[in-house]
Order: sequence, then structure tokens, then C-alpha cells
Amino acid sequence: MTHEEDDEVTQHLRADAARTKGVPDDLWDRIDADLSQGGVRDAVVSQPTGVRQLLGLLGVGVVGLLLVAIQGIRSDLTTGEWQRFVINALPLVATGHAVSAFSLGHRGNHRPLPGLAVAAAWAVMIGSTLLDDWPGVHGVPYSMHWWCFGMTSLATLVALVWLTWLERASKPVVWRVGSAAAGAGLVAYVFQSVFCPGVDPFHLLVGHGAASVIWAVIGGLVALGLALRDEPKGSG
Repeated sequence: MTHEEDDEVTQHLRADAARTKGVPDDLWDRIDADLSQGGVRDAVVSQPTGVRQLLGLLGVGVVGLLLVAIQGIRSDLTTGEWQRFVINALPLVATGHAVSAFSLGHRGNHRPLPGLAVAAAWAVMIGSTLLDDWPGVHGVPYSMHWWCFGMTSLATLVALVWLTWLERASKPVVWRVGSAAAGAGLVAYVFQSVFCPGVDPFHLLVGHGAASVIWAVIGGLVALGLALRDEPKGSG
């Protein structure tokens, strides 16, 4: 329940009780105490936008680090290759975090964000594969496509759930959910590359990058279905 709804309920109860004789003196205190009791999510989403965005970014980063901790770090990254890897990765991680933070918006009940954020994240991801400047080998077994896609998808989905949990809107906003998935997928794409040395463009697109696109689409469709679920049906 939002703060606006809390205020409306409180005003209604106060007006109704004011017309009733014999009201206990502590009724208003009890009403306020009951209405102020919310869950953890209520407390989090009531925080300023900047705080929610910071929490969102921290969560996405933690998911990426957990992915690295679970899979490990590839052995072919020498000191010089690490430097080149970081140079390539930083713009992608920054873009993914920016899109993730952007997806939380300023007010959940305002107009949805444009799809430009989703398109930008996809373009950066696809462009990074075409640059083909990641260190490592070019050939990978075909089974690695499925492994990388599965692990990147898992990280993307966990980060997406975290970002949508921080969303303030009462109903899912399609473009915000899609943007969150695209941003989280882009970050997961980079952290998966810490483990996988394959830099073949096809592998990066299918094994790493497809998770960003697919979960953005799935997340957007699920959000659309939930947003339309309670809409009144036409009479005709």
C-alpha cells in the first residue's frame, strides 16, 4: 500500500470515528501504528530514487561477482591481457549499470521509460562482439554455447528479479522491466567472459549476449501480461 493510500485510509477512519461516541483515546495511535507496519519491501521502495538505484547497482554487481566466484577465472589472462580486458569491459559494465539504474525511474506511477534504453544496451552488446578485441582463443566447443548461455541467463534472471523487486510501480512497467533485463544481461555478459575465453562473435552473441535479449523480451512480455491482468474488459 502506498503512502497516498495510507493517508486516504487514515482520513477515512478518522472521519468515521469522529462521528462515533465513546471512541478510546488511543484509537488514533493504534490506527497509525497499524498503518505504519509494512514489510521490508515497503520500507525499501519508500526510499528516495537515488537510494533505490544504488541498491539496484550493488545487487547487479554482487550477482556478477557471484558468477565469477562460482565459475572461477580463466587461466589465459596474463597481466597485459587483463589490462585489455578491463579496457573493453568497463564501458560495457558502465552501460549495463546505467540502464539498470535508469530502469528504476523516478516515480513508478509516471509514464514508462522509452525502449531506447533497451535498444542501446543491445546495440552495445552486439557491437562489442563485432569489435572482436577480447583476449583469448577463438574456437570453443559447441556445448560451451549452452553452458555460457545458461549461466549468463541465470545471472541475468537473478539480477532482474532484484531490480524489479526495487521497482516502485504498483503494476509492472513493460519498458522498465525490459530495460532492467537488458542492463543486467549486459553486466552478466561481461562477468561470464571472465570465465570463458571464447571470443568468436557467434559464441559471444549466442552463448553470452542472447541472454540479455531473450530475458528482456520475456521480462517485458510477463510485465505486460501482469499490467493488463486487472484492466477492465471492454463491454463489447
